Amino acid sequence: MSVDTQSRQCLNCNKPFHRKHRTANRDWSIQKYCSWPCYEIHCKAKAAAAGLRPRKSPSRPGEYVRVKCVGHCCSHSDGRVKEHIYIAEKAVGRCLRGHPVHHVDEVKSNNANTNLVVCENCAYHFLIHVRTRILRAGFDPDTHKRCTRCRLHKPRVEFHKNKNQGDGLNNYCKRCNIERVSEFNKIRTLKGCE
Repeated sequence: MSVDTQSRQCLNCNKPFHRKHRTANRDWSIQKYCSWPCYEIHCKAKAAAAGLRPRKSPSRPGEYVRVKCVGHCCSHSDGRVKEHIYIAEKAVGRCLRGHPVHHVDEVKSNNANTNLVVCENCAYHFLIHVRTRILRAGFDPDTHKRCTRCRLHKPRVEFHKNKNQGDGLNNYCKRCNIERVSEFNKIRTLKGCE
């Protein structure tokens, strides 16, 4: 299995990319696209032009790409390891057990070096996802938080303090917390009457 490291330009978005890929895999032997989404856009456009249904891609974009690496510390029983972990370990030069690897664009199959971030622990990895969701909704993650009950983004001052939470604030906003406590008290008094 040979490895190609040429710098190329994506045929869909025209972005330059530099990515190692396995030439033993037929679909990626001549890589022309920077990511799976670009490849799928190409497949759909080609099928629509021919009046056909687009063919399924070799592996779904929402899934992790796995590579054969027998004897790796994180390999499964079949000897395969997630490609993004393998790439990050080669860059760092050591095993990353206990250090999650985050995809910046949140596309699991995009394993470009510029798209991977090695997190110090699982809590930090979760924090990155929470902050990304708040940013995607159009709010500032430093000043806003999402209530898990009403699912609205509110300023951080509208949350009670809770030192047991990672960010020091309760998961429910003050209004939802008051409603939740009053519902709990009603149920408790009804059970006490029976």
